[in-house]
Amino acid sequence: MPHRTSIHPISSHFRPQRWLPVLLAGAALLSFGASRPAQAQLDTQTVAVLDFQVLPGLDPNLGRKAADALAVELQTSTANDPVSRQRIEVVPRQRMLEVLRDTTALTPPYTDVVQSRLATALNATSVFSGRVLSATVSSGKKARVTVEVIQFESSMGDYANGSVSSQSAVSEFGLLDNDLLIDEALNKAVYAALLEIKRKPFPIGTVQIVTMPGSALINLGVRNGVSRGQKYAILRDVYRGRDSTDRDIVERIKIGEMIITKIDIDQATGVLTRGGGAGVKINDKVRKMYIPVTVPQQFQDADADRVEHLDPDEVEAREAGKAALRVSETQRRREEAAQMAERAAAQRASKKKGKN
Repeated sequence: MPHRTSIHPISSHFRPQRWLPVLLAGAALLSFGASRPAQAQLDTQTVAVLDFQVLPGLDPNLGRKAADALAVELQTSTANDPVSRQRIEVVPRQRMLEVLRDTTALTPPYTDVVQSRLATALNATSVFSGRVLSATVSSGKKARVTVEVIQFESSMGDYANGSVSSQSAVSEFGLLDNDLLIDEALNKAVYAALLEIKRKPFPIGTVQIVTMPGSALINLGVRNGVSRGQKYAILRDVYRGRDSTDRDIVERIKIGEMIITKIDIDQATGVLTRGGGAGVKINDKVRKMYIPVTVPQQFQDADADRVEHLDPDEVEAREAGKAALRVSETQRRREEAAQMAERAAAQRASKKKGKN
């Protein structure tokens, strides 16, 4: 039976790998939604933050430090938004530890089912976690840390988004302790990864046509970042009546998964690979599933040698520059395609005129 959760507000939670550490960090509310008038009643979203996994050979304490940094950034991202539509609510670490201790079903390994139960027990709408993939200090007193931040959404029953980020910290005169340098680089990497998730939420699409049993056409395509081989969760909104305040209660449940086999500019076709007992229907929702990076892997980004020290503002400026370049490149390709189409049309017109 698929896990169910109310989408007022939309819920999300995280399923870690089998080797996720059992420690958990504090939790905070996540607010990445659109603004609404200040007079409107604010929604409340609670986000639980799990301690990060730490790869073998690294300091195990980095897992809790990364989780604490993520919890702070999640809370700050909402607190600094003057028109936020959501209110921050923190689930203390002690509260989570009590729930884990007192609930028999919440035992390691923390699978997706266990994460769903934890979110329900904490009344949390989101659970975030991640991995510390590398942490090094060079002889020149330069620390570099790579982390992966992953978001799991309960309405999907799987990963909703994620990002890998590498950041550096430099001791200008070589006086800073190695641990302090790593902590600084770690905080920057967590911030940059969360910023990437905020800027690139996976779009939610709709099933347009059920082409055959187990195959469907959706209204997302190349423009939305769809490519062959991507996995999507198939979601369905189910009306459950009204609550005590006379608001409609709608549950979004995951009914299956599909893999993309054919793509176009604004649409794509996928085949059902899991679930689907309820049958895919027109107007069902779909959302891309994030696939964690494979370990081990080299995590040096393109600017690793050039960029040695980035504060949050510099990270944001750098990402904005990359986005502008991507927009420019997309525009250039569209113009080239338009020119090619014009030349082809002119050639066809010339041949037709010659025949006449």
